[in-house]
Amino acid sequence: MERFIFKLLVNQSFGSKVEESDLEFSLRSFLIKLSVSQPLTTVLPRDCRWEIMAYFRSLPQVSTSKDAEMWIPTDTKQWQQPPLITPIKSMNSEPLGLQLYLEHPSPAELVSG
Repeated sequence: MERFIFKLLVNQSFGSKVEESDLEFSLRSFLIKLSVSQPLTTVLPRDCRWEIMAYFRSLPQVSTSKDAEMWIPTDTKQWQQPPLITPIKSMNSEPLGLQLYLEHPSPAELVSG
């Protein structure tokens, strides 16, 4: 299994001066460049599945937010060894910084799995 990781960082020093349209423009330009990038993986088999996961430092408290009930915690023990990382693209367009990289299971994980 491979994981494509999008890491988004918003420069907090901009505070309330950050316009949603600026963030949208930065993200759109990043994603458009991905469509013309060279493929990094092989063609997937027909029975392959995919999912989208989001990681947070901490989830909102259920008692304080209805949205917290919508999130399903993931199995943190999914990969026992640190993954191999292949950088794909990075961009810094203040106030938004983006990184995209591909995580592969480590060779030790493939042998034991």
